[in-house]
Amino acid sequence: MATSATAWSDSQRLALVRQIITGGVSLSQAHAPYELSTERLEEWVHPFRRTVRQTIDQQLSRTLSLAGM
Repeated sequence: MATSATAWSDSQRLALVRQIITGGVSLSQAHAPYELSTERLEEWVHPFRRTVRQTIDQQLSRTLSLAGM
């Protein structure tokens, strides 16, 4: 994996965010070896969270629509 915050590809960022969200890596474990600040990690997590929320909302809307609601 990349060693500096600027050298990370989108796929590497996504992989680390997934590990954090699923509990495979804690925030403190992501900070030190990769020299990532909390602010940088938050920048990476926000788009992921937004996408997940949009996906859930779309699925819920489809399900409710099919149920006539």
